[in-house]
Amino acid sequence: VDSNIEGLFTKFVDEGKARIRIREPKHDVIISKAEATKLRQFLCLLRRVQRGDILDQSVFSDPPSKITRTREVLVVKSRHQYPSQGFPRALKELTIEGCSLVQLSSDVLALANLCVLNLKANQIQKLPTQLKNLPIKCLTVSENCIVELQPELFEGRLRSCLQSLDVSNNQLTVLPETLCSARKLMFLAARYNRLQKLPDGLGYLSHLWELDLTSNALTFLPASMLKLKLKCVSVWSNPLTATAGQPMEHTTASRQVDRK
Repeated sequence: VDSNIEGLFTKFVDEGKARIRIREPKHDVIISKAEATKLRQFLCLLRRVQRGDILDQSVFSDPPSKITRTREVLVVKSRHQYPSQGFPRALKELTIEGCSLVQLSSDVLALANLCVLNLKANQIQKLPTQLKNLPIKCLTVSENCIVELQPELFEGRLRSCLQSLDVSNNQLTVLPETLCSARKLMFLAARYNRLQKLPDGLGYLSHLWELDLTSNALTFLPASMLKLKLKCVSVWSNPLTATAGQPMEHTTASRQVDRK
């Protein structure tokens, strides 16, 4: 390694990517899907070698005695369980629950294989739009402080993958119209918010079979909902008076819900 590194390319280190250019034999070593924190430590070590620093043996880890299995599921339910060296890059399911989390770190947003993300019972006020780049099928952000879902959130990979969304117990007043482009969505829970209006295109969610809108401020339901083939729907504890301007008693939905 000494004197044989021509260059280090680290523009995308936060995404777990880097390129090391070797002089002899001339080639590039490409690193991808690395844990961002550990990758930064490794590159820092290489730079010290380039400078000719004398390194103590203690900076090198012992070789593994056995191959460890890649971790794909991680549950964090307290601050002391939060990983200090970043999240395993191969994670497919991540739960961070009851940790007073205010925002997501770049390590989470770089989990390219993440399918299940549970952020229940934290203090998040806004979801980063970068989540749209992840293949998340199940997203739970209930019991937070979210006041708005950015329209841009339901674009990219998230739009084509999302099957379950739980935004219950937040402070939402509307759901973005772009949510209706998540055509694979089967489960939507938005109970105990402050919703005053639903997206007009809600009825285009043709795979939606369970909808929970309990305890909001809805006075009417969009007419497009009549297209839905819901197996379970709850609009209990809403001041409903009409469905898209029609009296509730003249709609199919009115015979299936409790307007208490």
